[in-house]
Amino acid sequence: MFALQGKDKKFSPSDIVFLSVIVTILTLVSLYNISDFGVTWDLDIHYAEVESYFDYFRTGSLDTSKVSDLVTQSRAFDKTNIIQKYSYNDIFNYGPFSDLIGGFFNLIFNEKLHLLDLTRAFSLHVIIFIALTVLLVYIFTLKNFGRLSAVI
Repeated sequence: MFALQGKDKKFSPSDIVFLSVIVTILTLVSLYNISDFGVTWDLDIHYAEVESYFDYFRTGSLDTSKVSDLVTQSRAFDKTNIIQKYSYNDIFNYGPFSDLIGGFFNLIFNEKLHLLDLTRAFSLHVIIFIALTVLLVYIFTLKNFGRLSAVI
């Protein structure tokens, strides 16, 4: 029923329907529970990073002082936090992609449309990444190991 067809390894229509249903259910459950997404210990740092990048896009100069100040305050506040524990010196080591997506969703759904608060709008990209990860892992597993492995 869900088997790949021949050497081409094309998806059957039932594979596509099954995957669509799983990803849709996962996304809807995640969106329903978005109010449970809380403030993380480093949300202010990530948000300041996004503001720095947005300022860079507007002005052409990158000012990281907001982020550096927040990292310094975080270190001073709690010597056992994760920044100290892992010798994490600069939030920019994360890379900007995920934070920029979160900042873009915040700009649209919080600042422009006023549909979500900052925390939930900034967390929307997590739901999209979860759905894409499930989608890609399912496709990879289905193509390489078969339907049973993909479903499990």
